Amino acid sequence: MNKLNQRFVVYGGSVKGAGHKRNLQPNQDFFLTEIHHNFVSVVVSDGLGSKPYSDTGSYWACKCLNQVFHEFQNDAKKASLTSLLKFHKALWEYKIAPYNPDDCSATLLFAVVLGEQVYLGRLGDGMICLKQKSGFTILTDSKESSFSNITSCLNNKTRFSDWNLMVCETRDLEFVLLATDGISDDIETNEKKEDFAFEFNRMIVNTKNCSRTKKICSILNDWPPNFNGDDKTIAAISLKRV
Repeated sequence: MNKLNQRFVVYGGSVKGAGHKRNLQPNQDFFLTEIHHNFVSVVVSDGLGSKPYSDTGSYWACKCLNQVFHEFQNDAKKASLTSLLKFHKALWEYKIAPYNPDDCSATLLFAVVLGEQVYLGRLGDGMICLKQKSGFTILTDSKESSFSNITSCLNNKTRFSDWNLMVCETRDLEFVLLATDGISDDIETNEKKEDFAFEFNRMIVNTKNCSRTKKICSILNDWPPNFNGDDKTIAAISLKRV
């Protein structure tokens, strides 16, 4: 089997919402992407707007998630997802110190491909659109989804049971797209989310590598002004040919 970095591409982009632009505030979303050999990841976090250091919280939420999955990859004993996410929360609290976790509250979405398996996680709002050979799975707040949950986030009270988690086979993956609620809240139904994810991914994967981020940010900056004014972040893993 080819190495993952020969089969997949990763991409992402993030823009300030209208309110943060107007008030000269920082983008409270953060995302990261990584791809090499048999490790591929996209991680997206949305800092809660009511919290004073939520941009710090979202930054370290993503950085720490990637770090613990690298530990997971290298762990001969293969620690459980329960212990991994407990480690993530402890590491996040260490990194945001001396700030209080409640002042850095942030949601978190991730998709990580390790060898033959894909790990998906959702804590709080936003959406994960998974496209496999068999069809779509949507992890979101929508009541249509069997994976829906009440809004949660990283803070003092985060529990393992707050997470939506899913594991699937890498061989079945066509793409997985993550988006914060600045995007997902404007797409009303799961069917429309599927259509959006499919068309967005097709457009971006068929854009030249050097122009992908610019294209993504252009789309997000042109979001209809009468829609959600929150920060907007989107990131994905996709097969190179769609």
